[in-house]
Amino acid sequence: MKKFYLKPIPAAKKWPIFLATFFAYCSLYLITNRIHLGAPVQLFSLWIDQVVPFMSFTVWVYLTHLFFVISVVYFFNDDIIFSRFFYALNIGSLLSIVIFFFYPTTIERKTHVFSFVNEMVFWFVYALDNPVNCFPSLHVFWVMIGLIPLFYKKPNGFIWIFLWGILIIFSTMTTKQHYSVDVLGGTLLAFLSWRFTKLLF
Repeated sequence: MKKFYLKPIPAAKKWPIFLATFFAYCSLYLITNRIHLGAPVQLFSLWIDQVVPFMSFTVWVYLTHLFFVISVVYFFNDDIIFSRFFYALNIGSLLSIVIFFFYPTTIERKTHVFSFVNEMVFWFVYALDNPVNCFPSLHVFWVMIGLIPLFYKKPNGFIWIFLWGILIIFSTMTTKQHYSVDVLGGTLLAFLSWRFTKLLF
């Protein structure tokens, strides 16, 4: 019988544990979005950031990331898979929050919204989310840490869930909320966090 360094969390009890933890990190994100040490450091853009156009309608995709993460948890019914996801979520989120507080980063927002409805949505996003907490992108990390375990499960409709996640990641750049370096950072953090959990189980 395999011995675990950590006791697996029963997937049957996943919802209260996951939701409490996830929304705690959402709250910490909002706090560090307003309270951090020192002035945010301006991030650099790469050629790909100049090539990818601003597409205001993709803000609707961008805003689905919370629903995405909650949706994929539905498929994690195996104790080990859910436990690895949960601990990886904690590792990456906590590390990101520490970075946001001690080494805040920012980007220059350049948007020209021509639709009144989309403009109102962007106004909501900007009112809630200051242009800091950029690196690594928690948007990307949370999506990727939800997608990685699904490769083990491959449930019905996996391809559509995968495409949804990719569109959310892409939308972080088309809404000009993040640079490509933020996307890379969030992706790398997800893979490293998931890999680390293999040492725990």
